[in-house]
Amino acid sequence: MEIRFNRNNDNAKIPIRGTEHSAAFDLYSSEELNVTARSRCLVDTGLKLSECPEDVYLRIAPRSGLAVKGFDIGAGVVDSDYRGPVKVLFINTTDDDHSISVGDRIAQMIPERIRTDLRCVINGEENDTSEVIRMERGEGGFGSTQ
Repeated sequence: MEIRFNRNNDNAKIPIRGTEHSAAFDLYSSEELNVTARSRCLVDTGLKLSECPEDVYLRIAPRSGLAVKGFDIGAGVVDSDYRGPVKVLFINTTDDDHSISVGDRIAQMIPERIRTDLRCVINGEENDTSEVIRMERGEGGFGSTQ
């Protein structure tokens, strides 16, 4: 099974696992920026998802070494049909600014299998499948399917 990416810029690094048995792939910053105290920002990985199995999504999770220092990750779902830039919502919960450099490991990407054949039922009433939003996901990210 393969998950394929395209590079958005020359600074993009391919996600890699730290060890043979690591569950996650490290994600790297493709840009330099400063995350001010008590703020959040999107950090570009320089990657675009080009191919992913339909029954897999990519969960973006914090790195434990950064989390213990007060840095968190938010909005961590990359659907298999998303084709836009992969960015990481980096949250600085500390009282100090934090610099991110090109090539810094900023998050982890965990491929997870999912089931998309499930329905929601409330008190025996199923959802009306005609109400399901039918759209091409493409490059819309961060709130594009609201």
